[in-house]
Amino acid sequence: MDIRLIALDLDGTVLNSNGELDAHTCDVLCRAAQKGIVIAAATGRAFCALPDVIRRMSAFTYAITSNGTGIYRISDGDRLYTNPMSADNLDHLLSLLRAYPCPMEVFIDGIAYGDRHYVEHPLSFGISRRSADYVQATRTPHNDIPALIRQNYSRIEGMDIIVTDRLLKKEIRSKAERIPDLYVTSSVAHYLEFAAGSASKETALRFLCSSLGIAPDQLMACGDGENDLEMISLAGLGIAMGNACEALKAAADHITDSNDACGVANAIEAFVLSGQRPNSRAIGSTTA
Repeated sequence: MDIRLIALDLDGTVLNSNGELDAHTCDVLCRAAQKGIVIAAATGRAFCALPDVIRRMSAFTYAITSNGTGIYRISDGDRLYTNPMSADNLDHLLSLLRAYPCPMEVFIDGIAYGDRHYVEHPLSFGISRRSADYVQATRTPHNDIPALIRQNYSRIEGMDIIVTDRLLKKEIRSKAERIPDLYVTSSVAHYLEFAAGSASKETALRFLCSSLGIAPDQLMACGDGENDLEMISLAGLGIAMGNACEALKAAADHITDSNDACGVANAIEAFVLSGQRPNSRAIGSTTA
């Protein structure tokens, strides 16, 4: 297959369950980059929250951030594309969220801000220790997130709330999805994420492909979550991780091994470096 661009979700995909990039995956990514293949991170994270290992690896050229609302060149942090939320989006959403006691985060120009009490005491909100460590390492605390949003109406790349109650999350999502021109998704169980209605990893990848002269059928995309659905469907080769949600597995061209079993590396070795064509959707068939 003539793959020229590889887009990789981070958490649950190219990173293992400890948030690490294993040595074998690093080696495979470097080999792919040496063949002239462009590699981009495609994540729900803000640019400031990219792991150091991704920033340091020369194999990664671009970062698609905040579920597709920004594209940054990793080497110098230059933003090449942005798709901010509209004032109408934000007014309606803030009005809705006022009724719910959920901590709020907002992404502005690649920086992630969070409710101060949540950032300083994340475990009290029912998230895991690993998630709490991530929050405290990547979020800038702020006393009044709605006020911060209103002060930066034209610069909001995206926002989210932390809601660990499944039924409450379903209720809020149902109401948020009635807001016109609003993208609603969830990368992990305790996040409910919002962006401009035209935003997604797919939209950003279309821009990046066009700017690089690469056709979508020359794109390989790997992911594990709901927020990866659009880019998996866009790609000429869409890969779901073995640990992916069922909806993503159903949409993918191939299901590789899990993020703890080098699923990304196995898929790249098979279909990009070795030139195999996927002839099975079964988990692990990349290594057969």
